[in-house]
Amino acid sequence: MYACFIVANAGLTIITILMTTPECVMDTVRGWLAVGTIPAGISIAAIGPFLLQPAGGFWNFWHTYWVREKGMGMGAYFGRVTGLAFRPEDIRRSGYMVDYQDPNEIRKFNQWMKLNWITLIVFFVILDGIWFTFIASLAGYTAAKVYGLEVPSGWRIAVIIAEIFGKVWGPLAFSLFGIVIAASLFDSQFSIYDGIARMWTDTIYTEHPKVAGRRPYRFWYFVMLGALVTYGICCIPLGTPYFIWLIANRLGTLTQPFITLLLIYMNRKYLPKPLRPKWYHVTANVAWSIVLISYFIIWTIFEPPRLGI
Repeated sequence: MYACFIVANAGLTIITILMTTPECVMDTVRGWLAVGTIPAGISIAAIGPFLLQPAGGFWNFWHTYWVREKGMGMGAYFGRVTGLAFRPEDIRRSGYMVDYQDPNEIRKFNQWMKLNWITLIVFFVILDGIWFTFIASLAGYTAAKVYGLEVPSGWRIAVIIAEIFGKVWGPLAFSLFGIVIAASLFDSQFSIYDGIARMWTDTIYTEHPKVAGRRPYRFWYFVMLGALVTYGICCIPLGTPYFIWLIANRLGTLTQPFITLLLIYMNRKYLPKPLRPKWYHVTANVAWSIVLISYFIIWTIFEPPRLGI
């Protein structure tokens, strides 16, 4: 994942710099800094995906799976989902609690939390949420302004940029950009498939222990992963129909604030006081939840969903 993430960001950055101009860079920067300016013709629905960055609504909470798999904090004592070539590890239905009465353990806990904050800020906010989106905006704007191409939507954007890069630098560059796009798509899509598979597996593994306990956690994980991949393959002929996009965005917008508020409640209720989130963390999450709920209400009132359009 790290390799794909680096290849995607570094590759798209280098390629975009080679094909753009200083004027396009400044125009894109000015567009990003034009806070409060709403482009003509933009719909309320188009704002939604930006509010759900970088992972897409409540999918941001799948970061906890990454924390556990990397062995951060008490996750070091937790089993991991191994590949099919390795023996499955035992994964408990409950985690481990820090000795919150030991000052040294609290100190180590805070160090792990700081490291987690750094990874979130660097990878989620700076590189994924801001930098990658800016470079993608610059690439699309350059294709339209410098090369006079009408930039389409969806996956066709990547094809247009690849053709531009290939005309300027040759077929090898065209293939290189294809590798960059493949790495970018794998980095984003794998996290989605992995997160959903773990979420479903957690559900059956904890709610139906007698049935699910007959097989290791890894078995159910790959069953769910296989079902998702099969579903994805079957949906390829559909392209990106509007109603699927609409449902996904509306669910993401509405579920994220409710799950956020539920997690805040659970943290405040069940965690010992030294481990509870700070007041400013709670305030920031509550404020953002209010923003998402308000946007959902405005979206529903002024642009009610019309499936099939």
